Amino acid sequence: MSPCRPALSGPSVLSTAPQWGKIRIKPACGVYCVVGTVGTLRLASLACQRATRDRPGRNWSKRGGIQICNARSEGHDEQQRAPEVMLVTGQDHCPWGEAGTEMMSQGLGFQTPATWREAAQHLCKKLQQAVPGLGVHVVDVAEAADQAPQATLCACVNVPRSAVCAWMCSTLKMVVPRLGVYESFVDCLYALLFAVHFALMPVEFVAQEPQIDTVEKVFTLCTKCLSEAVAAGLDSEARACLACQIPNQNGCDVRDQTQMYRCTVSHESESLASLVRCFERRSIFDCDARIPDLQFDPLTEFRGNQLSLESAWKIMEGHWSLDPSSCSWRPVLGQNPAYDYFPCQFNSWYRDPRGSRGWYDPVFKVVTLDGREVWRKRHYRVLPGDVPGSFRLSTEDNGISLREYWRIVDADDDLAWAVLHYAGAAPRVGQSYTGSLLVSRDGCLPDAIPSERIAAAFQKAGVAKFELYAIHQGEACLAGGDCGKPPLTEFRGLRRYT
Repeated sequence: MSPCRPALSGPSVLSTAPQWGKIRIKPACGVYCVVGTVGTLRLASLACQRATRDRPGRNWSKRGGIQICNARSEGHDEQQRAPEVMLVTGQDHCPWGEAGTEMMSQGLGFQTPATWREAAQHLCKKLQQAVPGLGVHVVDVAEAADQAPQATLCACVNVPRSAVCAWMCSTLKMVVPRLGVYESFVDCLYALLFAVHFALMPVEFVAQEPQIDTVEKVFTLCTKCLSEAVAAGLDSEARACLACQIPNQNGCDVRDQTQMYRCTVSHESESLASLVRCFERRSIFDCDARIPDLQFDPLTEFRGNQLSLESAWKIMEGHWSLDPSSCSWRPVLGQNPAYDYFPCQFNSWYRDPRGSRGWYDPVFKVVTLDGREVWRKRHYRVLPGDVPGSFRLSTEDNGISLREYWRIVDADDDLAWAVLHYAGAAPRVGQSYTGSLLVSRDGCLPDAIPSERIAAAFQKAGVAKFELYAIHQGEACLAGGDCGKPPLTEFRGLRRYT
């Protein structure tokens, strides 16, 4: 087996936003709202409102500015109760992640693919973490007819629509069908969070939306950011980026992080970044997202001793050296479809010899929306976290300020591999995110790798095996192809390292 073989399935080049379907109303089934993209979810909510208006057994309420479609059968108990979500699972194995590829099955010992019920149970856990107080339960499709009257929102995971219609006609009218067609677990989770947010109750994780929707914001734009707006309007790349992100044209929403970031890295523009900086300085978007608070401790022991800041930096610096082609780590597996799935990744962590702070420079290749291959690079400032093994990072990505909290989950004593976890936020644009990485020296799995220990590390961080995808690495990444060699940090050019 070649341990560095690229993924055999999944987004090996660049993740694309899933196509989440369209709204359909089937009279024979009452009101059948098929919810999909964020924009479609909004329209589905309105469609439910129009279609259920003046019908017996339906009522509309409003909580926190969100319309809730309680489309229950006649005679159903209308007593107020907490919203409840029902996940209906189908049969067969779950195809998410790379559980069936040669790398995952032979290299890491993940031979058995997850079932849809296992995937739904993990979705249930993540939903309850993101929405405290939300009731979520998992049932098989055979049990759905009996359980449906107890649920406010139903999500079908790998269930044929014909089977859905058979039991939901007289009970539920807000349905998220066939979540199993989504490309990744994270895409599926976000679809559910948006469905809960638009149909049931506010969800803080996806609630904030950067908009210019008031007269005061328009006035600020015209008086404080006019020169930046004009420069962005004259820049072809800025116009292309904004056109890519128009909801009505591409089904994209500013909270769809996968599609938004794909548009951003495909059309990077300094003039657009300057406009975004102006928006942030003036607080035009009126957002304040927070870093997700995930409760688990980082690695506490390394090479037989208690982990210290010095040894934590040794792990993060990994294999970097004064060699121009060196870097600290190269990712093998990633979790987040928006930020981890880029091919040919090089991560360089390096500490300032004069103190405890340092820098993190990730380099990755992007296949743009128009088919070009380009390198992208970011530059983070790194400060020690609250405990050894944790770090606080900050940077600017195309004008957007980012704050991240990284943890070392586990690491090999010889630095053959490490498992890292990050949680971050773009406060001024209302986005929060998390991700996990398995990294090694060359982006390949080492010959002797403790698969059970790595699986336990991901489990500690709350990551299931079917959330992970193999990252396309290889010797060709150093050559670069048409886009040239990767712009790695040249430590020889930094005076503090010479």
